[in-house]
Amino acid sequence: MQIQTISSTLRFQFLNFILFSFLIVISSCKPDQKESEPITTETKTVPVRAEGTEVEANGIFLKTAAAYFERHQRPSGRFEYIINPEGTSNDNGIYNVVRHAGALYSFAAYIEHAGDREFDDVWIKASDYMWETNVLPIGDTKTLAIWSVPGENFYEDSFAKAKIGATGLALVAWMIGEKIGLVEYPRKKVQQLGDFLLYMQEEDGQFYNSYHERAGRVDFAKYQYYPAESALGLCFLYERDPQDKWLEGAIKAVSVPAKNQAEMAEKPIDHWDLIAIAKLFDILEAEGKDLTSYTYLLDYSKWLVDRLLVEYESSSVKGSFTNDHGTTPTATRIEGLTAILPYLAPDSKRTADTKKSILEAVEFLRDSQIKEGKLAGGIPLSTVKKDTTNSTESKFAIDRFNKKAAEIRIDYLQHAMSAVLGHDILCKKELMTGG
Repeated sequence: MQIQTISSTLRFQFLNFILFSFLIVISSCKPDQKESEPITTETKTVPVRAEGTEVEANGIFLKTAAAYFERHQRPSGRFEYIINPEGTSNDNGIYNVVRHAGALYSFAAYIEHAGDREFDDVWIKASDYMWETNVLPIGDTKTLAIWSVPGENFYEDSFAKAKIGATGLALVAWMIGEKIGLVEYPRKKVQQLGDFLLYMQEEDGQFYNSYHERAGRVDFAKYQYYPAESALGLCFLYERDPQDKWLEGAIKAVSVPAKNQAEMAEKPIDHWDLIAIAKLFDILEAEGKDLTSYTYLLDYSKWLVDRLLVEYESSSVKGSFTNDHGTTPTATRIEGLTAILPYLAPDSKRTADTKKSILEAVEFLRDSQIKEGKLAGGIPLSTVKKDTTNSTESKFAIDRFNKKAAEIRIDYLQHAMSAVLGHDILCKKELMTGG
């Protein structure tokens, strides 16, 4: 009888211990669950690890992304600029031509790399839309540019602006499209687009960022994003129309930030610099030129890579360069890193760390892609909403972010496509193997 009583007591204590332990585990999980609150949409956004090899996973991602553009193209050739399944943000009917040019560039690069001609008509329609809507003359300069047009890209009562970034990316897209037989616009007009970029550039390589219909050239010497996009456009134009002035303009453009590192250290990292420098190196190598004269560009590139790697290591989210699970900051950085990787020393720690960040970030981006439903292929601003508790940010900033977190914008998808495409190119060249 006493033995039975002791046994019952032990069982009771053991069950209490199990229950207490279970409650502790549940309690400790609650904050983590709140911090990782998934975006609520009408489609599945739960991260899913792609099956098969990296190349197979990349192929699925890119094909699905291209199909998203196809499904969300208007009769005019425009794409749906913003779609927010939660209905907490919208584009107010205004379209961003810079981001349309960027989407056209990534889409063309995908078609060329994958040889996927299923989407030719989608691309051509989007291309013709921009050519017919946004290519307009610059006063009496005998040049042409990509303009943001009132009523289309601005409100009706706004002034029009021509932008070097949009013009540069349009040239990239159209030169790829011409190379693979998608389009061939009049050569003289294409050259006039290149002449606009040179007209906006000073002798020292710095640019005016835009041309205002009333004020002329404005926003001088900011050299952030737009100048490197312009340099990239000039590089692609040079490949199709080998005039020295295009290449010289590109070299001067990328030399400005490279020779002003102290000033650039105070600015956000410009991934377009890495992309443009890598493209310039590709051209010079193809022509058998000695790259020794451009060591300063390689040194600047390494400096940018090192800054990016510090960013990556400081993030608490695996695969992300930021702590807020934002997709585009990670995608843009991977665009730059995948472009410049072939020019880094193959056996260096810098290269090994770069490969690691690329691999993890690409998986993060693939997992971020919406997998099912009418929004399949899209990329949201973020896969996780911010927690309002224990945050140093204001409630206003957090609420603003959370209202936009689920939105899919064409540039979010464009940058993710370019990042994954860059990784895929490296994989197929067997440049992602080894340390």
